[in-house]
Amino acid sequence: MTFKEQFEESTGWNTVDTNRRLTASGGEEFIEFLKENRVQTVIRYYASTRRAKTISPDEAKLISREGFAILPVYQDNNRTASDFGEQNGVKSTNRAVEFANLIGQPDGSTILFAVDQDFTADIVDSHIVPYFKGIKSELVRLGRHFRIGVYGSGHVCRTLMNKGLVQVSWLSMSRGFTGTKDFFFSSDWMLRQIPLDKKHPSGFSYDRNLMRVPQSEIGAFVVDEQDRGTIVGGSIDPPGSEPEPLTGTVPFPGHTISTESGDEPSLIQVIQRRLIEVGYGPLTVDGDFGSMTRNVVRDFQAENDDLNGEALEVDGKVGQLSWEALFATDGIEAPVPDVSDVSDLGQAFLEICLSQEGVKEDRPFKNRGPRIDSYIRATGLKPFAGNFAWCVAYMYWCAVKLCEQKNVDNPVPRTAGVHRLWQLGQSTALTVVDDDEANPGTVRPGMMFFIDKGNGQGHAGVVIAVEGDRIKTIEGNTNGGGVREGHGVFVRSRKIQMSSLLGYLDFWREE
Repeated sequence: MTFKEQFEESTGWNTVDTNRRLTASGGEEFIEFLKENRVQTVIRYYASTRRAKTISPDEAKLISREGFAILPVYQDNNRTASDFGEQNGVKSTNRAVEFANLIGQPDGSTILFAVDQDFTADIVDSHIVPYFKGIKSELVRLGRHFRIGVYGSGHVCRTLMNKGLVQVSWLSMSRGFTGTKDFFFSSDWMLRQIPLDKKHPSGFSYDRNLMRVPQSEIGAFVVDEQDRGTIVGGSIDPPGSEPEPLTGTVPFPGHTISTESGDEPSLIQVIQRRLIEVGYGPLTVDGDFGSMTRNVVRDFQAENDDLNGEALEVDGKVGQLSWEALFATDGIEAPVPDVSDVSDLGQAFLEICLSQEGVKEDRPFKNRGPRIDSYIRATGLKPFAGNFAWCVAYMYWCAVKLCEQKNVDNPVPRTAGVHRLWQLGQSTALTVVDDDEANPGTVRPGMMFFIDKGNGQGHAGVVIAVEGDRIKTIEGNTNGGGVREGHGVFVRSRKIQMSSLLGYLDFWREE
């Protein structure tokens, strides 16, 4: 069969998308048609305005009562480059979450976001990727654990999956779109739209789709009469939940674990539980290294470094470097700082920083706890007003305590932002070391380091020792594996020239 013939093959279609409410005239006839064709899932729209194409609470209940699962897609235009970008991603997320709340969509289920155009690679990089980064960061800020999906070309689906920005891929019916042929023949799509558009005698226009994974894996759901949603096929554990704890050491099994490796379910469950434990998901602990697990592994790899401070390869497979980063313990033993090249203020600052080692959040990845709240309040933020990353807040709190103790003015600008402190701090720090100047001769204990994680996010910590081309650090909002938003204050080992380094600032000693 030719590619065209294979792409248009509709045998086994089991999902439909339509832009008309099933509560509208002709809905009963259309529903019977869907049942006759053994359709299992109905894809319906969220939009910024409650237009006729947008799903309503009554329709969501009807779909569920009739035995179908729901899979929502957010699309309000989403056809030109100007419809995308980071800020539009943030806006789209808030609008989508508004509708999710309206119909009772449960955490752990999926919201798809449409990219309904064949954009060039440059536009994908400059507009589409930032759009989905905005979606991801805004869901974190809102404390919501929806899975993120994309509808679009093969190139868009592949790019966003490789960057760990989506967990669900819905391939558009436009077979001429960039990258669609290659993505079609891969094992990575979860849902694909089948040409051509159809129209039922009831008046409903619809598209046929083939869902190749279970409804639970793609994040479809139903709602009851009280607007309470449930994921079809069982619950999915949200990131930061409390799975069955791992006991003892977890040695690397000696080979790469992947969809094709054929490992025992018990080993896959260990990986799945650990991903949830360190804040990734939503994910089902079922022992199946399917699309859901592979995409969550990609998400982890995209946001984390290996134990040498180098970026992990984003391939959805758990090799030795990914395993070590995933199962790293909470920090290493703190060395005794070499203070021979450190001022008295710098020494006192290090003592205060090290006194906080082992402080943890009350519930992992919620960015809250009595001491964590104190760090955040010190910067002028209200902990209950949002989900704030707190690595810089921890350093600022330590600086406040030092200056109170020594009765001196605080040279550290009051902010909780990594990039903001790096920018403002260069005018008040006594020593500034840019990334290209960082080496064992210019970096010393007591300095703060700053790294850029993209999308306006970053991470920072305090140097406590220099050992050749590496440093020992103490950091807030981290763990032993280098998660950007970990759950405590821990000691870590990094390269001086770590990945995405901005530079170092010393507020306590002049060069």
